[in-house]
Amino acid sequence: MKTLRQLDILRIIAKKDIHTQDELINELVAAGHKTTQATVSRDIKELRLIKLPDDTGLSKYSAPSDKKESRSKYIHIINASLVDFATSENIILLKTISGFGSAVGEAIDCLKFKHIIGSVAGDNTLLLVIDSSKNTASTLAEIKKVVYEENGNI
Repeated sequence: MKTLRQLDILRIIAKKDIHTQDELINELVAAGHKTTQATVSRDIKELRLIKLPDDTGLSKYSAPSDKKESRSKYIHIINASLVDFATSENIILLKTISGFGSAVGEAIDCLKFKHIIGSVAGDNTLLLVIDSSKNTASTLAEIKKVVYEENGNI
């Protein structure tokens, strides 16, 4: 569940000023993760989080500003977890390996595909709601293209 935990770390620091590892651990525990300081320390290093001053002058955790690197991580999550897909009207169903429905949903949301207006994640399933049935096929093609071009695997 490392991938999901790391996605939650990125989500947490994007929404809230986190100044210490203890604060981050508390937020992760509140989000349902069982974690330790050593694990969080490794996650911070792997995510290449940096500390920047907040409005009060304290240092807070921040994700690197390299959007290409972040995009690559999201695409890697999708690529490593996606098993199958199907469409119906204005819905795309993505099947993932067990436990990764939410992680893929977060990755898809972060990539901000133009016609996706919402998603619902289960343990191994993700439903994507498309703004119009006429955009379903092109949205699925866009998802497949992005993942294939960056990782060569779908």
